[in-house]
Amino acid sequence: MSGIVLEIVVLDKQSDKLIRMEVQPKHTIGSIIETIVDKQKLDRSQRYRLTLGNQSFGKEQYLLKVKDAGLTQGDHLFLEPELPLQPSIVAAKAEAHLEEHAVTPTPAPQPTHIESAPVTPRPPEAPPITKPPVSYTSKFCLQCGKPLRAGSKFCLDCGTPVRRR
Repeated sequence: MSGIVLEIVVLDKQSDKLIRMEVQPKHTIGSIIETIVDKQKLDRSQRYRLTLGNQSFGKEQYLLKVKDAGLTQGDHLFLEPELPLQPSIVAAKAEAHLEEHAVTPTPAPQPTHIESAPVTPRPPEAPPITKPPVSYTSKFCLQCGKPLRAGSKFCLDCGTPVRRR
């Protein structure tokens, strides 16, 4: 079943762009959304959902596979952000999370004595090698690719003369 490829079309409602995608039945809704978010450079902090007719695939369905979601060849879907949480709900959740995991901070120990060592300068970097020495000979035949013996004038496999560079 891994050889089956379906082409779907997704309309990104934020940018009004149509995106054609080839997906396999083993792909997940989340992987489709992630691919579109990456390619369209959408806000990664936002959660998105795909809709197909009256079906909506949000965060809870990110692990749902294409074959299990009922997507078929040529389906047209919409990508849109899931509704953002209201600021008061976000603040209440954050506050509850902090209270749940409250830890009394312990002051960091203060340093009693600091020693410093002299700084030694770095040695200069070697200049990059730009080209091989004038008498350089390839270690492999340029015709057949077989290894050459040191000092050979011809390839022992195909007889091609060895060129010196």
